[in-house]
Parts: sequence; structure tokens; C-alpha cells
Amino acid sequence: MGGGMGAGVVCLLVAASLARADTVVPAPALPALEIMALDEYYDTQLPAHYRRGWWAVCDGRLRPVEVLGRRTANKMAPATRLSAAPCADAPFLLRAAGLGERTLTNAMLASSGDRDAKIVRATMGSRVAKLSLRGGHDDYWLELTTDGGQQRFSLGSDTGDWQVLWAGDLNGDSQPDFVIRVNGDGETVMLLLSRAGRRYRRAATTFFGGC
Repeated sequence: MGGGMGAGVVCLLVAASLARADTVVPAPALPALEIMALDEYYDTQLPAHYRRGWWAVCDGRLRPVEVLGRRTANKMAPATRLSAAPCADAPFLLRAAGLGERTLTNAMLASSGDRDAKIVRATMGSRVAKLSLRGGHDDYWLELTTDGGQQRFSLGSDTGDWQVLWAGDLNGDSQPDFVIRVNGDGETVMLLLSRAGRRYRRAATTFFGGC
């Protein structure tokens, strides 16, 4: 994925769904989710089970993938760069019990403005959702605007560039869900999941910090 992280290796600090208070049960139900970026990690940070059970959005379908690891040439800090087969271009991976292969509806994305004033709009039929960065200094957040109102999702004190990796209907409620990457002091990958007429929730978050 590289992106704003540069060529350096990163440490995997946290890779888990949020606590029970953030558990999402949409309709149809999705169990607790994990989300993971495809990137480069110190070998000591990779869990033994990192290859198993992952899914990717590939050519408009949610499908199982095999996670492959390729050792880097850095002997001082052995690391592994991850990729997914057969979805080499997948920007992120999902893992949860009970996921099944199916066709997904992707949202149409449109972006305007520069980094600090960027607005991303996702359209699915008559549904429109808008994301923008707000705040400053030591308090940033993403503001999500839909026909149901506005919501804030905190990003912390050090926020740089951000991008929507994917938007579409992951849970079958005809509303766009979002996978977002934010680069700042580290990198955060998050899933914002809609819930059939209810407010969005942050269903899964992974944070990668510099070593």
C-alpha cells in the first residue's frame, strides 16, 4: 500500500475490532470484524495466523484470499511484505466468522478540494454520503453527512492525508459503507458500517505506528 507511510517498515501495534461498545449488528448480521492493510511488517509483529481467514473486495465481489508473505532484503530488521492472491490490488482485507462470497454494490466516488478541504461523496442510487476532515491542532475528526444527519469520527491529534480506499454496500442495507485510511503520526485503517436507517458505527479499526 505504501501511500503516506513511505518506504519504511512499520510496527503493527493494534489489529482488532473495537470493544464491545462499538460492536455492530447490521441487517443481515455481520459478526465482529477485523480489518488489515496490505503492507510491510517486522516479522516479530506478524501473528502466526496472519495468513488464514481473510477476505477481499476483488472485481466487485467479496471473496476469500490467500495472504502471501515475501521477505525483504533488510537483514538488520527482517520484515515481510504482504500481498493477497488472487487479488493482488486489494487495498485492504477483512476477517470475520460467517463471511460468504457474494457480489457487492460499489458506490460512485467523487472527490473535490485539497487535503485540508477535501470532500468525498459516495453515491449509491438515491443514497448520498459525504465525508470531510474537520478540526485542527490537536483535535481532528472525519465528518460524515447523510440524509440522516451528521456524525463525527475522531482521528486524534496528528492527522495528515486521508483517503477512501473503498465505498459500497458490505452488509446488504443499500447504504454505502466506507473503508478509510488516515496517515499522520501513524496510519489508521477503519471501516465505517451503516446500519439500515440507523447511525453509522466504526466497526473495525487497525492502527500502524512508526517503530
